[in-house]
Amino acid sequence: MEDVGTRVHEEGLAIQHAAISRRFFLKSTPPFSLADYLMRLHRYCPHSPAVYLTAAAWIHRLCVVETLVPATPRTVHRLCLATIRVASKTLEDNKWTQERIAKVGGIALHELTRIEVSLCFLLDFNLFVRAEELQDRMWQLQQTTRQGLAIRKRLSDGFNMRMPSRSRPDHTKAIPVG
Repeated sequence: MEDVGTRVHEEGLAIQHAAISRRFFLKSTPPFSLADYLMRLHRYCPHSPAVYLTAAAWIHRLCVVETLVPATPRTVHRLCLATIRVASKTLEDNKWTQERIAKVGGIALHELTRIEVSLCFLLDFNLFVRAEELQDRMWQLQQTTRQGLAIRKRLSDGFNMRMPSRSRPDHTKAIPVG
């Protein structure tokens, strides 16, 4: 009987997650790129690097590890907005107002609140990200940037840079920027 109860619980949870994840879907793709959207958010409501790294960790968890929300042009803008907002509330003392974030993000205030709550439910309110995970993400970004700077002039505009697949061997060794 325990297996049946567990299976029913898991099926119910999957249905709930599917319903919650729909809140991130837009009816159509926004007319601006994700890069432009993120630059707008950062220009008018800047946050610390830890906020962006934490948001990236949560997006990776939801879209890649647990596959709860597909990362598509119709979901990624709202997903980024929600993760950045919740990460800033979690990590920073000086927060931008809900009204300002909603305005800069281009959504209604009540909709921002809904996607924040939805994000927390999808993460099962597990907002903790290990320091080692943030260090690994920073290292990967640094490596990707170095690779991009070294070969930028030799590549076509259509080339898509990917993150390095190997993780940093030593979490305690600092890598200088620049």
